[in-house]
Amino acid sequence: MVAIKSRNLRIPEDVSVIGYMSDWVSDVINPRISYVKQNPREIGTKAFRLLSDQINGDSRVRRMVVKTRLEIRESTRNI
Repeated sequence: MVAIKSRNLRIPEDVSVIGYMSDWVSDVINPRISYVKQNPREIGTKAFRLLSDQINGDSRVRRMVVKTRLEIRESTRNI
């Protein structure tokens, strides 16, 4: 965001900013950053299940999907 502003560009009018995780920083800076909201508990549970299966001899490669949600805040322009 500093680099964007140093080039005299405006957030979100010229450039939208989106983060991948929310933390306290995304709440205290101005404008507040839009972000992809994740479910860390579900990620951990699925990761543990995969690891446990592998420890017990399951060598299959599996793909697991954890749902996310885009949380739009002031750093993203509505179009």
